[in-house]
Amino acid sequence: MTERVPPDPGRDTGVAPGTATGDPPRAGTGRWKWALWFLVSLNLGLAASGVIEMRDAVALVLFLEIAALVLGIALLLRGISRARLSATSPQEALLAVFATLLPDSVARFVVLELLTFTTLFRWLLRRRSPGSASFAYHERSWLGALTLLVLLTTPAELLLLHLLVPWSWVRWLLLALALYGLAWLLGLWAGFRVYRHHLERDRLVLRYSFLHELSVPLAAIETIRAEPGRSPNGRDGLHVRDGVAWLAVGGRTDLVVELRAPVEAKRFLAPVGPIHRIHVAVDRPEQLLRALAEPRTAASAHPSTEAAPSRSGTETR
Repeated sequence: MTERVPPDPGRDTGVAPGTATGDPPRAGTGRWKWALWFLVSLNLGLAASGVIEMRDAVALVLFLEIAALVLGIALLLRGISRARLSATSPQEALLAVFATLLPDSVARFVVLELLTFTTLFRWLLRRRSPGSASFAYHERSWLGALTLLVLLTTPAELLLLHLLVPWSWVRWLLLALALYGLAWLLGLWAGFRVYRHHLERDRLVLRYSFLHELSVPLAAIETIRAEPGRSPNGRDGLHVRDGVAWLAVGGRTDLVVELRAPVEAKRFLAPVGPIHRIHVAVDRPEQLLRALAEPRTAASAHPSTEAAPSRSGTETR
């Protein structure tokens, strides 16, 4: 089955807007960010070296601490201001704030760790169903079976550690690491339930837990069709090659989205692209196709879909 999404009158079909608005700030903020960490390192070095008199060292360290604190607060406020103006999601807003104080890769790591645990809490505290505009994709995932296996084996592993490891501090450290790993795995599993594919008024948001995301304006979609496929090497998650993206679960995909305008993906919160075609996994692809075929609202000006020619040249209905 092939569905064609006509262009939205009056809507720009250039490079998808808002695909990279949450990127960490680059010019300007970067040198101040490194200046902050230089002050912190200098502070620690002076405190540990003892190469100058104690009274002078205390005064200089105090001055550097005040300077680092003021600079850190200034960068944090700047990050919050940038996040309010440009971020299109809570994740991007949080990343914009942390990126003013930390190197970009470290900022992404911190935000992903926070998302792991906030996602778990969101899943535990959920009170309502996702709704008809959300679409699941987790049925083929091996993560559920792995999570159940870990839950069943963790108590026995902790008991063995307690009996076999003679050092108390090592037992506590291994216990903390085991519980952290279990919480991280549960958070990733919960992400499949919390971060579902979502059809908004003017865009289709495709996800793989909280790790990967593609936000596709409806005006940028040329066609969308049901076509089962496999990802490169049968791997899960987001893979991009030569302008083609696979968002696979269980190594498989169900729909193919052809784009008239390129978009960018977010892989571990970092932009990847441009992307011209998307292969995506959906548990019920026919439901997503029907939702796209329905008129959204008068405000979104999204027309009904119509059949498009298949690759063989015959029209599919």
